[in-house]
Amino acid sequence: MPTIRIMLVGARLFAEALAVSLRSIQAFEVISVHADPVDALDGVRAAEPDVVVLDATSAQLDAARLASLLRALQRDVRILILCTSGDDQALASYVRAGAMGCVTVDHALEEFIESVKQLSNGAPAFGTSELVGLLTRSQPVRTRPALAPREIEVLQVLATGMSTEEAAAQLGISVHTLRTHLKKAMTKMNARSKVEVIIQALRADLIHLPS
Repeated sequence: MPTIRIMLVGARLFAEALAVSLRSIQAFEVISVHADPVDALDGVRAAEPDVVVLDATSAQLDAARLASLLRALQRDVRILILCTSGDDQALASYVRAGAMGCVTVDHALEEFIESVKQLSNGAPAFGTSELVGLLTRSQPVRTRPALAPREIEVLQVLATGMSTEEAAAQLGISVHTLRTHLKKAMTKMNARSKVEVIIQALRADLIHLPS
């Protein structure tokens, strides 16, 4: 299994403690730990990590803004947010900024580790409670977007948690073709990330959560 290169950003004591736990896992390489957002931006530019973990519980960190800046620097970076439960508005802002997953701090370390692995494979990493919160938030009424059948099919498969590669294989198309359909759907729905377009498609009843 390829090594997953991780960068941690948050309160120094918490991030260093988390780094100790993650460094004991063979598949993980913690390449840097940052308490300062500016240092984190320099770090992602220099090291190009696979996954960046942002501790949104830190009062010194504007996780949504930093996620947006990190994605502007490195479009392929996968961002995982550590947050408190119950703040659906904040969670929606993280998704809008480009985060692909969220783990609440009351989750077990094993669940956090699985979320990192899921993200590294290109699949969103949101728990059921987080998805329900995002889907049930009060939203302005929008016109049902006119997505092509293939675009809806792509979003439905991705909603199961498959990576881009797995979804392409499932549909019998190339990864490039799948990404083209995904990009068209994102443009039509004014979404900035794969997670956001899936959530919007769920809200519009174009696709459904897997049972």
